[in-house]
Amino acid sequence: EGLGHPRILLLGDLMLDRYVYGNAERLSPEAPVPVLHFQREELRLGGAGGVAADLLALGAEVRVVGLVGADDDGRRLLRLLEEQGADVGGVIEDPGRPTICKTRLVGLAQHRHAQQMMRLDFENRAAIPDGLADRIAERVSRSLDGVKVVCLEDYDKGLLTANVCRKVIEAARDAGVPVIVDPAASGRHEKYAGATALKLNRAEAERASGLPASPPESCRPAAERILERFGLEAVIVTL
Repeated sequence: EGLGHPRILLLGDLMLDRYVYGNAERLSPEAPVPVLHFQREELRLGGAGGVAADLLALGAEVRVVGLVGADDDGRRLLRLLEEQGADVGGVIEDPGRPTICKTRLVGLAQHRHAQQMMRLDFENRAAIPDGLADRIAERVSRSLDGVKVVCLEDYDKGLLTANVCRKVIEAARDAGVPVIVDPAASGRHEKYAGATALKLNRAEAERASGLPASPPESCRPAAERILERFGLEAVIVTL
């Protein structure tokens, strides 16, 4: 109740989570693999889209900047965001990349024990070209009016390049808007230098600092080194 309704700009890798449920009671005659007899499908927001849904559930106003492909999955993803109440005016449709979609096949045998059988990923993890990076940074700069915080959600899918991060962090700092980063697990934290806060788990904190973060008392020296190394105001280490 004390959070109010802050306006938050969310920049990150948008994903569509597709769950295909079916009956998996028999094996294929063609190969020793289960046959999934389709029953139903669920579409959910994943990646940065899931974070947007969380923020909206907490009562925030969320402006989303990101990429989708020029495909049906992209349109479905945008529709889900809009249904949650997100402002998707900053999302760019890129015909050169597919919408990131993770399809999970979930089998059910004898009406119990639903189990994920396989996950099929559609994505292009190559870094976006500089021209597209400039468009993304421009969308962020134009959307900062009235924003209380910028949230970067990096899943290492090629959107948050060093070029994009630098321009976005600089624009936000010039506008007096704090930047909170949920980094990629890749360990390349230099691109977040100058942000306000970095949120890391224990393994990420160890990679970023070069120091142990276990037991919990060790987190403080690791966090202090990260603060100094990347010019941050705060480091959050989840255990």
